[in-house]
Amino acid sequence: MDADKTLSEEVSKVTLSDQPAKDEKPKVDVKEQPKEKPAPKKQPKKNAPQEITPYALDIRVGKILSVERHPDADSLFIEKIDVGEEKPRNVCSGLVGKIEQSDIQDQYVLVACNLKPGNMRGVTSEAMILCATDAVTSAVELLKIPSSAKVGDKVEYEGYEARDADEQINSKKLTKLMPLWGTDAQGNVVFDKTHTVKLSGEAVKSTFINSLVK
Repeated sequence: MDADKTLSEEVSKVTLSDQPAKDEKPKVDVKEQPKEKPAPKKQPKKNAPQEITPYALDIRVGKILSVERHPDADSLFIEKIDVGEEKPRNVCSGLVGKIEQSDIQDQYVLVACNLKPGNMRGVTSEAMILCATDAVTSAVELLKIPSSAKVGDKVEYEGYEARDADEQINSKKLTKLMPLWGTDAQGNVVFDKTHTVKLSGEAVKSTFINSLVK
C-alpha cells in the first residue's frame, strides 16, 4: 500500500509540473518585420532635352563709336562699340568687302555680349555684331534698330518668358541658337521662324526677307 501511495504522489507531481502557470502567458514566436525601404528618388534623365531659349544670349543695342581696318587681317574691321557699360567693347568683325566702312561708323547695331573673348590676329574681340545675310545674293547688312531703342537695351522675344542671360555662353549652346535666327517674309528679325525679336515693343527689321541672321 505504501508503494501505491508513493507511485500516486509521483504521478501527481509530474502532471502538475507539465501544466503552465495560471498567470504565465504562452510565448509567441514573432519574427522581426523588415523595415520598409524609402521609395527611391526619381533621378532626372541624363539625356532629357532642355528648352532652347534665346535669352541665353545677351543681345544688346550698341553704338559704333569708331571703325578701322585690322592691321594684320585684310578681312577684319576693328570697332569700338558702346553697349551701355563703363567703357566701350573692342569688336573684330569680318565685314570688310561686305559693308562699307562709312556705312558702319556711328550706326546702332545688335551685339552679342556674352561670348567668350577671342584673339583675332593679335586683337581681342569682346563681342559680335549681328547682321542679316541675303539668302539669294549673300549680301550683308546691319540690322535696322527701332529709333526708340537706346544703347544697352536688351532684345525681347515674342512668346518667350524673359530671364537672365548666361554669364558666358558656351560654344555648344551658341551653335544651337544662332542657326535659329533669321528674318521672315516681312523682313522682321525672328527666332525659330515665329518669335519676333523686339526692342521697346517694336520689331527689329532687315530689308532681306527669309534670310539668315548671324
